[in-house]
Amino acid sequence: MTATIFFQVIMLLLLVLVGFVLSKSGKLPDERTLGGFLLNAALPAMILNSMQVPLSTELIVNMGLTMVGLAVSLACGVAVGFLAGVLARRRVEVCATWAAIVAFPNIIFMGWPFKYAAFGEAALPLIPGAALMFSLGSFTLATWLLSLGGKNRKRISVKKIALQPANIACVVGVAVLFMPFNLPGPALGAIELLAMTTTPVAMVIVGAQLSKCSLRDAFLDGRVYLVAFARLVPAGVATNFLLSLFINDAMIVGFLTIGALMPAATTIPVIAAEQGGDATFCSKVTFVSTVLCIISIPILIPLLI
Repeated sequence: MTATIFFQVIMLLLLVLVGFVLSKSGKLPDERTLGGFLLNAALPAMILNSMQVPLSTELIVNMGLTMVGLAVSLACGVAVGFLAGVLARRRVEVCATWAAIVAFPNIIFMGWPFKYAAFGEAALPLIPGAALMFSLGSFTLATWLLSLGGKNRKRISVKKIALQPANIACVVGVAVLFMPFNLPGPALGAIELLAMTTTPVAMVIVGAQLSKCSLRDAFLDGRVYLVAFARLVPAGVATNFLLSLFINDAMIVGFLTIGALMPAATTIPVIAAEQGGDATFCSKVTFVSTVLCIISIPILIPLLI
């Protein structure tokens, strides 16, 4: 497991380095173009791709339980993040940003290797529900929280959130799931290729945002460590405890607990930038929490799963 963690972390950090170098050298002067591609094409494709599974009663039940469980996990993360901000005596707007960071882990990309190692192919039916709820939460709850401290606060609206391409993709994905036929092969191939770009593009954007501050600032900022710790430890432990109270399926509880132990989601800095929020701080926490998970994950997964 330690080797898997190390491999995943190094791969992510190399992608961050690419974005950092490109931005510093002037080859990527404005990462907002990449952010637009990520939010409007890659993420919707990832959602649609996750829904390309055979429909069955078991799938529907597992999707429902996974979505409810992940909703509880997100709510738990919001509470932990907001509490961390309150204890640190931060303004409400800052607490909201911290809540968004702590609530949303890197559940899809980093989480999957550990979930597969723990449960094998039996966990495959849980992916659509997790991807659907994560995307809906990212572009509703996270968007709202990050907008509270952003320049676009007054412009946020229910209509704007509802028309986010990722949320539209969620609706289309569910519709396609219940159709008696599959999408044409070329369309599926294009969707899969776009979906594969989600994490690389997100990490390149994180690197570009980090280039605007010194790495020394990232590693010496006590706030970054506080939020990273809240994301890696209390949020995951609390999620495991709450889910164990009402979900009897050990695999679903374990699947969601592993996700909740992951570092901060790579999409949060991108959404923060879109909303005029503190994207640089979000990028710092994403970077530092990804490094620190080398220590936290090997300790907590055996204790909780």
